[in-house]
Formats: sequence, structure tokens, C-alpha cells
Amino acid sequence: MKQAECIARVKRNGHIESEHFGQVVLCHADGRIEHAFGDPDVATFMRSSAKPFQAITVLQTGAADKFGWTEEEIALVCASHHAEPDHLAGVRSILAKAGLTEDDLQCGPHPPIHVPSRDALIKAGQSPTRIHNNCSGKHAGMLSACVAAGWDKKTYLQTDHPLQQMNAKNVARFAGVEGEKIPTGTDGCGVPTFYLPIREMAVMYAQLASEAKKLEDLHQSTARVSHALRAHPRMVSGTDQFTAVFGKHVGFRAFSKGGAEGVIGIGIPELSMGLAIKSSDGSSRALAIVVCRVLAEILPDLNWDAIRAAVNPPIKNTLGGPVGTIEAAI
Repeated sequence: MKQAECIARVKRNGHIESEHFGQVVLCHADGRIEHAFGDPDVATFMRSSAKPFQAITVLQTGAADKFGWTEEEIALVCASHHAEPDHLAGVRSILAKAGLTEDDLQCGPHPPIHVPSRDALIKAGQSPTRIHNNCSGKHAGMLSACVAAGWDKKTYLQTDHPLQQMNAKNVARFAGVEGEKIPTGTDGCGVPTFYLPIREMAVMYAQLASEAKKLEDLHQSTARVSHALRAHPRMVSGTDQFTAVFGKHVGFRAFSKGGAEGVIGIGIPELSMGLAIKSSDGSSRALAIVVCRVLAEILPDLNWDAIRAAVNPPIKNTLGGPVGTIEAAI
């Protein structure tokens, strides 16, 4: 099997203009691979696709119950949010409930991803702060976990911190490699992220979809995270972003969480299956149509024509006219 295979093609006027190569793995919670394109043992960093599992660790500390989080706030701890007003309000609420402030966040500022929110900030003559970082919900959750567990708040990003040690242990358990040490790197927001084969990432999402039924001590926290991802996909992402649009169309049948450099994980609860995709070139533009191609085979009763139109519109020119398409190649 090739290390990477063509997973999508970009066409203009019917002719191939570009191709995206990568790996696609669909598997069961017990690790059995249902389908694989490219080498399933190619490793990559999970990046923000790890956030739901990091949120499960946070819930294990009792932070959500101790501080009375809403389900939307649990979703925000899993989020790569776009700094829309309700996203910011939710992160501020998480911080306030634990007696924290924005100054406690150790993620760097960047402009809101949501363009109207970015423009509003500019018009107000304000600069982005740490709370505008798309990972501020995760950081607020981790800080709250430190408060709940009595851990040091200032060192929560370090790999030897109890929270990050707990994260590493849980990721290994979800991936089915308990006892092994998974390599880590530093994510864009400063938190450790995990380097593992695409196959193991797919197993993790299958475990998340099945609510960790085989990992009994993780079941309750996993079920809450799984439900939050399905119930509040826009809080996990942002208006018009794939996770939100996809979630609106598929409802509780599936959930998604993407990450930087062309990574995405999908959970399919009714089948206890997980899908993981890595685009070798780091681009995310092919992911939506590949997700649709795979899920249309296993959830055929959904309206895939409508879903594809919503998440993978035609490529347009500057006048708004259609000039090309992105098509799945698997």
C-alpha cells in the first residue's frame, strides 16, 4: 500500500488542476479497520482534533460539576472557536466560575476567525487579546481543572504537569496502546499535542463515539463530551465552518473535530466507528468532500446531496460564478 494516496481532486472546467494526497482510515472501537486509503500507520500530530479527549480529562477532575458548567461550556472546552460574541461570553463564564481571569490564559492573542467579529473589533479600535485565541475555551477548561484538583495554574502547559500527564495516559487508553508513551509536540497555543498513527486516531474517535463503553472509568466524562459535540457543533467551531454546518445537517448521527495541517476526526455513534483523515499537504479544503464520500456509504439514508452542497460548494471566481469543483477521489 502506498504511504499516501490521492483522496481528492480539484477540477477547473472539467480538467484536473490539483490533487490532494493523504490517508483515510475508518475503524471500529475494538481497532478493526473497516476501510483504509493510504498507509494507516503513517503518524501525524492530532493538533486540535485532540481537544475532545483533553476535555474528557478536564471533566474527570470534576471541574464541570464543581463550577456548574452548561453543556455549551463543555462544548467550548472542546472548541476551536471563532471568537463570536457567544463564544467569548462562554469562555469568560468558564473563567469567572473558577475565580479566574483572562490574564490566567497562556495562549497568545490573534484576531477573531469570524470575519464580522474581527471587523467589529477593528472598528472599535481594539486589539485582540488572549480570549480571542481559538483555543481559549480549552485553556479556560484546563485552568479550571487545575483549580478543581488543587494543581499549579502557572505550569499547566508543561508536559510534566499532572493535567498533561493525565491527558497523555488517557490518549494512550483511547488509542488502544495503554502503557505506551505517545510522542508529543507543542501545539500552536502552547499545549502538548500528540503524535500517533492515523489508525490510532480513528480508534480514538470510535471510542469517543461509543462513549468509551470499554473504558468504564472514562464512560461518564466521555458521554458528556460526545453529547456536547453533537448538540452544539457551532460552539465547537463557528458560523459557516465545516463542523457547524456538518453538525446541523447530520444532527446526532455523527460529529467532527478538525485540527491544523489537514487533520480531522469523525465519530459515528450508532455504529461505534471512527474516521480519521490526514491531508499530506496540510490543506483542509479536501476534508469535507472526503468525509461525505465515506459517510455516504455507511449512513446512506441521510440527504448527502444537500450535505455536499452545504459543506463543499463550487469554486467561484471573483464575480461569484462557479468555475471548478473539489471531488473525492477515494
